[in-house]
Amino acid sequence: MGAVVRAPVTKAVHELQVSLPARNNEHFESCLAKSVIDWVHSEYNLRGYRRIEPDNEPLRIPYDQYGAAVGPRGRTIKDVFRNNARLVWSVSTRCTLDGLFEFWVPADEWSTAQEVRAKNAYASIEARAPHR
Repeated sequence: MGAVVRAPVTKAVHELQVSLPARNNEHFESCLAKSVIDWVHSEYNLRGYRRIEPDNEPLRIPYDQYGAAVGPRGRTIKDVFRNNARLVWSVSTRCTLDGLFEFWVPADEWSTAQEVRAKNAYASIEARAPHR
């Protein structure tokens, strides 16, 4: 009981598996989610950025597709967003521990056309992301 194992899923992503008494799982999950949210807010200054939300829903990429979203040498994300996007861990309600990433771009460079371009470019990847 109380064991922690980190297992690589892909080159860029590892999975953390935690064994603990069942009576503590909800408390542990809420503490972990709060820690992830705090870390994202301290690590990424998104002031002046806008989330890509085609059809009023964030464009989300599952953790195991992170490499495909970025592309070889960052080429895919650079081409789609003209080198100005950030792929940030999602801290949206009830998504914090789902391993999803969202695209953010500078607010002054955001456009509807860019959202459409992103949705088209990432449709096959985004379709694999769990939605709540």
